[in-house]
Amino acid sequence: MRSNLEKNVLAALSYSDIFDYPLTQTQIHKFLVGKKASRKDVEENLKKLSAEKKIDQNREFYFLPKREKITETRIERELISQDKLKIAKKTARILKLIPSVKFVGISGALACKNSQKEDDIDFFIITKAGQVWTTRLLCTLILDILRKRRKRQDKKIKDKICLNLFLDESDLALGPKDLFLAREITQLKPLYDKNSCYQRFLFQNVWIKKFLPNTKVELGIKEQKSKDRLDFWSVFSILEPFLRIFQLFYMRERVTCEKLSKKQIFFHPVDVRDRILSEYNKRINQLPS
Repeated sequence: MRSNLEKNVLAALSYSDIFDYPLTQTQIHKFLVGKKASRKDVEENLKKLSAEKKIDQNREFYFLPKREKITETRIERELISQDKLKIAKKTARILKLIPSVKFVGISGALACKNSQKEDDIDFFIITKAGQVWTTRLLCTLILDILRKRRKRQDKKIKDKICLNLFLDESDLALGPKDLFLAREITQLKPLYDKNSCYQRFLFQNVWIKKFLPNTKVELGIKEQKSKDRLDFWSVFSILEPFLRIFQLFYMRERVTCEKLSKKQIFFHPVDVRDRILSEYNKRINQLPS
């Protein structure tokens, strides 16, 4: 029978194996599923699992048996991701000029440097309270001008920016609470962070520690409240409801699995959550005793 920690190590490797993504020892500790453990404990269990031939290792990467080829896959994708990261950082430097943008991050494959050549770039944006739809419209217009935005009908999406998630800073809690979303949150790569917005986001989603207990979330963060000022930008708060209605009307015939509320906007051209979790559970059930 497997010890508890061995099972958790294998769970972390099984999840990443779905994406052809072997893990380093540091990553296994970070993504350890369902159990908090020290780095030393993880190291000892890796040695034991390796000796028992339940996992394999190539260079600094660990993976399930007979999956050595994904080591080269990861290295190749890291090289591909370097150019995409440059594009993402350049784009973030432009979008952060919008006063209502509080945070810009990369989600999805690129956040782990696991992008394929033809992949797009997923952006995660947090906005000033009461201006999420206004910000979404401005980001869309800017990327359209730059011809960088991924559109639903695009067949070639390489290096295009997919604005797939916007959050109002007053509503940062995400769901459903499962391993898929916990990994997505933990893997986020910040590109721009104003007033510790990223840490406030993690604090509002501290539930991820139930699935990934080694994730670092700073508790007790005090939100800094700035004094309200009547300036030009405050006009957009007044326009927010109208801009939301306008955008919803424009996209009414194209909405499928999107989540569109007053404070959270999710765009998912393809919702893979159920498929990933189903594949993960299948792999867990196939692990040797």
